[in-house]
Amino acid sequence: SKFASVLVGVVKLVATTVASLKVDSFGRRPLLLSGISLMIAALALLSFTSVWHSSTLASRLIIAELMVLVTAYQIGFGPISWLMLTEVCPLRVRGNMVGLGVSTNFAFNIVATQTLPILSNAAGMSGLFALYCLVSIVSFLFVYFVVPETKGKTLEEIEVLLGLDAKHQHSTLL
Repeated sequence: SKFASVLVGVVKLVATTVASLKVDSFGRRPLLLSGISLMIAALALLSFTSVWHSSTLASRLIIAELMVLVTAYQIGFGPISWLMLTEVCPLRVRGNMVGLGVSTNFAFNIVATQTLPILSNAAGMSGLFALYCLVSIVSFLFVYFVVPETKGKTLEEIEVLLGLDAKHQHSTLL
């Protein structure tokens, strides 16, 4: 319905605005980890609730859980991944790396869109949400163990933090 579309748009706008305004005070990692944690919770609940999707209560819960999922994405991966992509790439290769990051993102969007009906038919909605929950858990672990906090750091400090500073590296990236 039109109302649902407008509601999703408003939720996305508010969540993205809050994350964008608070990223420098909260930090990138905490927003990413919080967003992914909420995504995991929402997807786990969606996996469970979608089994009983025929009841009115389950339908309402699914809508609420989807809103939590959208909000979680918009406070984490939505804005933060694009910000960090530009921060962690050394200036000398930033254009190529950002181009690669954007291309990879769109390629995975296409893969996700094209495989959604296949996975949904094979595993059902409950299984699909469980699979996406598993992917979110892997994402959480990656961010937790690999992604550094870049809040308050200059681009040069980030390069040193990641071992990408030109003074200590003789190979070129891309």
